[in-house]
Amino acid sequence: MTFPGTVSIAIAAALLAATASHAESVPLPESPSRGLTPGTYPEAPPPDTTPIPPDILARRDQLQIADVLDVALRNDPRTQIAWRDARAKVDALGAARGDRWPRLDVTLGATEAKTAVQGGRFTNRQTTYGPGATLDWLVADFGERAGTIEEARRDALAAVWTHGAAVQATVLTTIEAYVAYVDAKARLTAARITQDETQTGLDTAQGRRDAGLATIADVLQAKTALSQAVLDVQTISGAIASLKGALATRMGVSPDVTFEVGELPAEVPAVDFGSEVRAQIDRALASRPDLAAAREAWLSAKAHVGTTRGSWLPKLSLDGAANRNYYRPETFVSSIDTWSVGLTLRIPVFNGLRNKYEIAEAREEEQRAAAEARRVERGVIDDVWQSWTDLETATVRIATAKDLLASATQSEEVALGRYREGVGTFLDLLSAQSVLARARAQEISSRADWFVAAARLLFSTGRLTGPEALP
Repeated sequence: MTFPGTVSIAIAAALLAATASHAESVPLPESPSRGLTPGTYPEAPPPDTTPIPPDILARRDQLQIADVLDVALRNDPRTQIAWRDARAKVDALGAARGDRWPRLDVTLGATEAKTAVQGGRFTNRQTTYGPGATLDWLVADFGERAGTIEEARRDALAAVWTHGAAVQATVLTTIEAYVAYVDAKARLTAARITQDETQTGLDTAQGRRDAGLATIADVLQAKTALSQAVLDVQTISGAIASLKGALATRMGVSPDVTFEVGELPAEVPAVDFGSEVRAQIDRALASRPDLAAAREAWLSAKAHVGTTRGSWLPKLSLDGAANRNYYRPETFVSSIDTWSVGLTLRIPVFNGLRNKYEIAEAREEEQRAAAEARRVERGVIDDVWQSWTDLETATVRIATAKDLLASATQSEEVALGRYREGVGTFLDLLSAQSVLARARAQEISSRADWFVAAARLLFSTGRLTGPEALP
């Protein structure tokens, strides 16, 4: 028995699909407590990093914060993900707007058929083929199409706002890593100064003992203080390597890449952030991109209610078709043109109350999205309050820490002079040096805390858009 060519092709395609399906099967683990390797380790997607500008590479030994942020924003996957998502959502909006237009398809078909009449007395076998076109146009509805477009528009806006939030988050985390690194560098410098001071104390104690003016206890105490100072230097040096690697990771470069950044500024800039936290909260409620994204998500859910409601209302459609059919063998004519045009009004009557529950579900989703937007708003207000109070505290600490450092420096100088002259004890000198070391560390941390607090306040109010926003 000979099958028609089209049937043979279909059967062959089905057999190929079955073979491919068997070849693509995935093995399952034998038990919940034992895993297995299902096959070759999956390949990684191609890297999508933006080349670092040559001018930044030229000064890689002295990068400024703006350079660091430039590199981080180019390479952070979070910003790339959000950017791609925003572009995809805008494309989805364009696709949704396409529903306003008619759909026109061009077809090319072929049919081979064998028919029989009078119990098989007469048979006919004929091949029909030819081009055609179909038209499908939703002329009017009651809100489904407009709701779908509005949903897509709100989703696109939410994605754009989310990208802005991702950029600001990258800027903040990079600044925090940058400040942590330069803070550690400053503390290392201070620790080495303290080490030099304790070495001076040891030399003084040793000299006084050689002159018979001090005991071995003073020398041993001085050696202990020096060992502690050396240990502090080694500890901070180890932490610096880790913090530099963390900064490199934030920049999207390998931790073993050679680069260096500037120093922690000796003075914080004089920036007027305002005197009222209420103004900062109002600014945040009008600028925070994550809050805007949450509100756009609520508006999208609100539009979805209209889309769902409209899907169960009447629709008027225009349908059309045109074809040219060729016949082999030619029984009466070699070809014929056919066409049709029609209007269809679809009126839903009953669907098992499905529409009622789908509309109710959409309304609940809209209320959930509204609650989520209110939750984000409360979080924004809390962020502003926390960052505002942290900045005020950091500002006050800077002045206090400077006073403490000045008085501790004078106290150490007096204690060292008194000990050299034999009118002061070595314990007094050790105490003064210990207070001075703590004062140096607190003064450095107060400056570092101020920069982080300022960046967080800018972030919490939606103003940390890039390097140009830094004080």
